[in-house]
Amino acid sequence: MRRRRRMRGGLQRIAEALVPVAQANGVAVIVPNDTRLFGRSGADGLHVDTGLADLKDAMETLKPDHIVGAGGITTRHDAMLAAEADCDYIFFGRFDGDTAEEIFDKAFDLASWWSAVFEIPAVVMGGRTLASVEPAVDARIEFVALRSAIWDHPEGPVAAVTEVNRLIAARQAEATP
Repeated sequence: MRRRRRMRGGLQRIAEALVPVAQANGVAVIVPNDTRLFGRSGADGLHVDTGLADLKDAMETLKPDHIVGAGGITTRHDAMLAAEADCDYIFFGRFDGDTAEEIFDKAFDLASWWSAVFEIPAVVMGGRTLASVEPAVDARIEFVALRSAIWDHPEGPVAAVTEVNRLIAARQAEATP
C-alpha cells in the first residue's frame, strides 16, 4: 500500500511539473484513467479505457470543459457504444501497443473503418518506427499516437517529432492532386 501511494505521489509530481510546460507549448495533456491525477495536475482531459460506465461518468463530470476520450476499444460495437456517450475521440490499440514496427492490424483496421464512417476523431497507436504513421495518413486516420518511436529516437524526441511531421506532410502532399 505504501509503495502505491509513493508511486501515485511520484506521478502527481511529474504531472504537476509537465502539464504547465506542455500547455505553455500548445500541447493538450490527457491523463489516463485517474481522475484524481487529472484534477490535481490541471490536465486538459481524461482518457478512459476502463469501460462504458466509467466513460459515461467522466462525460457527465468533465464535459464540456475538458476533453474525454475512449480507449479499450476492441470491436466496432464497442466503438459505437463509446461514441454514443459523445466522447471527444476513440483510441484504437493500447498505450503500450507499439511493440511491432508497424501499427497492429486489428487497431489499424478498426481505426481506418472508424475514420471513413464517423465524425468523432480516431486515434490509433502507431508502431515502433516513425514510418508507421504513413499507412495511417493514407487511410485518413485523424491521429497517430507514438511512444517508443519518439522517446527512443537516436537523435531525441524533438528530432523525432520534426521527422514525423515531415513524413505526414509529405504523405499528405502526395495524396493531394
